[in-house]
Amino acid sequence: MGGISVLIMMGIFSSMLIIFLIGFIIFIVWLLLSYIFESIAIYQMSKRSGKRNYFLSFVPILKSINLSDLANKKTIGVILTIINLFKWTLFLILVIVNTNSLFNIIFTVMFILIIISIILKIYLTHQLLKKVTPKASDIITVINSLTLGFISPFILFFIRNKDLK
Repeated sequence: MGGISVLIMMGIFSSMLIIFLIGFIIFIVWLLLSYIFESIAIYQMSKRSGKRNYFLSFVPILKSINLSDLANKKTIGVILTIINLFKWTLFLILVIVNTNSLFNIIFTVMFILIIISIILKIYLTHQLLKKVTPKASDIITVINSLTLGFISPFILFFIRNKDLK
């Protein structure tokens, strides 16, 4: 009787593992696609606008500087870059040190920084949308906010060829 229950539990755990792996693969594919679409969009918009540092669009931490430069909000881009750098530093500390006493504090600070960076990125995207499509910028920003900025790279990719006013 114990053998059958073990087989059933192994089947349940293996199916849960497969579902987790499929979700993880979908998440990794989404991360790569969003990075590629956003980098290409910021690169093309920066190059068309005649910005100097358009090559920074492909550096994950520094591309917010180009995005803020396009939206004419340079200080927000610098703040967002510092937050992203601090966020990745905390993540590396969390992975390397792996102490239980600091885990809750570091995780809470990282979570707050992630929320702040999402808000600032949505704000920068909205400022850029107001320059490109002033009539639809509010509706697109509401949709972008409801998805927590997950569609922001694709919005930027779709407006990459429009003239910045």
